[in-house]
Amino acid sequence: MKSRNCQTIATEDNDLSAAPKQAAIRFAKEVVDELEAARHAKRFEAFCVAASPHFLGLLRERMSDALGRSVKGDLPKDLTREDAASVQSYVAHLLYGSGDLFGGWRSVGN
Repeated sequence: MKSRNCQTIATEDNDLSAAPKQAAIRFAKEVVDELEAARHAKRFEAFCVAASPHFLGLLRERMSDALGRSVKGDLPKDLTREDAASVQSYVAHLLYGSGDLFGGWRSVGN
């Protein structure tokens, strides 16, 4: 009987941990849908993206080939805990820099 309660608790914990994952997947789809609409409306020719490695993967999985070719640089890094000056440096390097100064930035395609 005791082990059954433990099993139920573990199942409930798994269900709770699935909710944020599903929310991230839904949000990635919303972001990609917006980017696809903007690409079709010719609001950009190319763009750069900075996101945590996991979320960047979710975005890439949902991008069409054409949208994926529009990505000219990416930064697979979680910037949510960085101060404003650090974020500004990362973004400036992503947009204007080259190489791997910040340990993760990369140019995609040409």
